[in-house]
Amino acid sequence: MIDYTEELLRGRNHHTLGRSNGHTWTEHLSIADRAFSEGDEETYGKHLDEAAASYVASVQRLSWMAEDRFVFANENDLLAAAGISAGEVASKFKAMAFGIMVSIIPNLAPLADCDDTALMSATYLNLASQLPWGTGAAFLQANLAIGRAMVKVTPPASLEHHWRPMPPATEADVVSKALGYFKELGVRLRAGEIVLSEVDRARAIATHGRVVEMEQSLPQLDSHAEASMSAAMVG
Repeated sequence: MIDYTEELLRGRNHHTLGRSNGHTWTEHLSIADRAFSEGDEETYGKHLDEAAASYVASVQRLSWMAEDRFVFANENDLLAAAGISAGEVASKFKAMAFGIMVSIIPNLAPLADCDDTALMSATYLNLASQLPWGTGAAFLQANLAIGRAMVKVTPPASLEHHWRPMPPATEADVVSKALGYFKELGVRLRAGEIVLSEVDRARAIATHGRVVEMEQSLPQLDSHAEASMSAAMVG
């Protein structure tokens, strides 16, 4: 599974981070943090909005690159990439990014409640490639003359009056991708490619337990229904 963590955080590999109104999501977040400390509410709000939208668009951009994708973007990773410290700005940024992801894929809501940035980012990454064309979070050229782009967020549900409704991901899809993230995380932990503090390890274990509970709560077909479905598929 290809690891795009460095690309998401710093744009170091084959592709650069997308820019919205001249800045990457890390730059927007850094500017928002500085504006917050200076009491400049207008600049703070503007760049925080841009940071959250650009972050989600950057995650979605990586979904185009390969079938097997992995990112480990925990909160410490994000703050380090933006050069800021934990606090109100970081918490607001995370909440806004989660909100955008859930607005696009509503069945991500239970994962958002787990408050695990790496889990949300990795799961959204691996579901975004299944979104209907033209939906999700994307960088769009706003002014071709100066090469300036903006992020447009288009939830699939907002376009249902144009075409047949297409749910972006079922609960089962979300749980499957989330469990896939934990499986890959375990592989990389054992290989020494990722190191977790005791606190982060405990949080990951607890979050994995919640996702397993989500899997167990999914509706299960009874044996008669399964047999009928199998017969129908064979027939």
